[in-house]
Amino acid sequence: MSQLPPESSGVEDHDKLTLALFDGDQGALDLEEREVLVALLRSQVLSAARRPREFEALLRHREIITSRLHELFLDLVLDAERGVAYKVQIRAEGSGHFPALLRDTAYSREETLLLVHLRHARLVGRAAGEEHVFIDQQECLDAIERFRPEHATDVAGDLARARRAVKEMQAAGVLAATATPERFAITAVIEVILPVTRLQELIEALGSPNAAAQRLPSDDSLELSEEDDD
Repeated sequence: MSQLPPESSGVEDHDKLTLALFDGDQGALDLEEREVLVALLRSQVLSAARRPREFEALLRHREIITSRLHELFLDLVLDAERGVAYKVQIRAEGSGHFPALLRDTAYSREETLLLVHLRHARLVGRAAGEEHVFIDQQECLDAIERFRPEHATDVAGDLARARRAVKEMQAAGVLAATATPERFAITAVIEVILPVTRLQELIEALGSPNAAAQRLPSDDSLELSEEDDD
């Protein structure tokens, strides 16, 4: 004799309805959780300084967000003290293989030089006990200019590329605006993008400004994996 399924209390059905954000929505996350997940997937680094609302939401929903990332063979690295979070690729053990979702991020010559300068400046400042490390835009431009090849003649073009590198660091959350125009705070995001070990390698490779100018091509010169960390 067949049995009828037990009647639903209506609670689970109600929860599913409230989570639906569009027709046919089969998702199990609410709006806030989905927004955090999208922010993590779209950004190399999610910082509390740049995206405070999403970062606070990530702290609240860390377990479920981590679960969803695992389904994509990604893992969550969250440093609440530094206010940064990012995803890393999970690698299969032994001879196994998981499909990779992350790619390396390529930086231009000017961005590479600026990243090295900013990372070194923050490293020195923090070692000296400074809670916040600041830098002026002109210092950023000068740091790039020092490595300009002696034979370069496109002064205006080089300056434009250097200014664009500063803007890219702002967009990436590496540089945060302050109350003073053209003065920035170097955020903890730089520590994720450029770990100390990689910084040391680049400093050794760059050497003197004139020597570095010969080593660095004018196109993409640095690739950093999204899974790099300290």
